[in-house]
Amino acid sequence: MAVFQLPSLSPEIPFRFTPTPLKFSNRRRINFFRPLSATDDSRSGAPDPESPNQMFILGMGFVGGFFAQQLKESDWVVSGTCRSDSKKKEWEKRGINLHPFSADSPEWSLLDSVKDYTHLLISIPPLADIGDPMLRNVELVRDKLSSGNLRWLCYLSSTSVYGDCGGAWVNEK
Repeated sequence: MAVFQLPSLSPEIPFRFTPTPLKFSNRRRINFFRPLSATDDSRSGAPDPESPNQMFILGMGFVGGFFAQQLKESDWVVSGTCRSDSKKKEWEKRGINLHPFSADSPEWSLLDSVKDYTHLLISIPPLADIGDPMLRNVELVRDKLSSGNLRWLCYLSSTSVYGDCGGAWVNEK
């Protein structure tokens, strides 16, 4: 497994994960592991077996939402999870289907549908009482996802190590 460290950048600045770019918009480039082209049938939130561009985002908060919007604008199939019905309705207006998911009492059967996607972004923060729900259940997650179409997985560790910065941007300097 390769580990990549990201520079401290705001979403306004192009990200560089690896040398091979994905095609998003003309304004920004976000790089993952290999180039993938958009398909015509990528507007719905349901996985399409023919499309190489299908992202499921566990945790549609600020970071997950940023990626979802960028991917959707680039004709990816995008779906994910959220905790509230209001957020689910808000994202569905934008054409992104969300599934209810609570990390404190997770419904792991959701992972059965996640394995139909080609890409998975995990952006769920740790919980005070149990820590990181994904790491706590890593064997279950691995078993559920190993038999699917998943080709790329990104796990974001928590930004909560910085504490409450009052909404200000935080960097490593």
